[in-house]
Amino acid sequence: MNKGTKAIAVILVILMMFAVFNLSANAYLPGYSHGVIPVEAGVASAVMQSDIDNKFSDYAEKGATIVYPERENGCNVVGVVVDFSKNQLVRGAKIYLNGQYIVSTGQDGRFQIKNLPEGVYDWEIRAVGYYKQAEYLNYSILHENGANIFTLFVDKQMDILLDQNG
Repeated sequence: MNKGTKAIAVILVILMMFAVFNLSANAYLPGYSHGVIPVEAGVASAVMQSDIDNKFSDYAEKGATIVYPERENGCNVVGVVVDFSKNQLVRGAKIYLNGQYIVSTGQDGRFQIKNLPEGVYDWEIRAVGYYKQAEYLNYSILHENGANIFTLFVDKQMDILLDQNG
């Protein structure tokens, strides 16, 4: 894939994210008061009413959840990994933060990170059979925003690279 095609692919990913979700790669539910954020028709919702009602306490299955030691400003991060071309949730995708493996998605494509320290993180997603580069750079995680919700894409034919700093 040449640079021009790669640039167009990245622009399409950005446009799809805004069109489908009306938000960037991450969204926040301050106080957990917003409604459902669908991945798209035919795919399970990234956030369901039961998740909001339970304040995201058990968003992902046990093997797809990591819990850091409790801290005053620990953040709850939840999300899904989606196949960009097929629009399907991806199970077993590995989530890396700042180059360190953190957790894998469960059978339902969901993951959860509890008590993550506030900060700016570079996310990398790796999944068997998918293109190597799916990176989301400079994404802020803030305690005051309630649950930090991510929908992260991987693709079998192209890199995905998004940077919050432009």
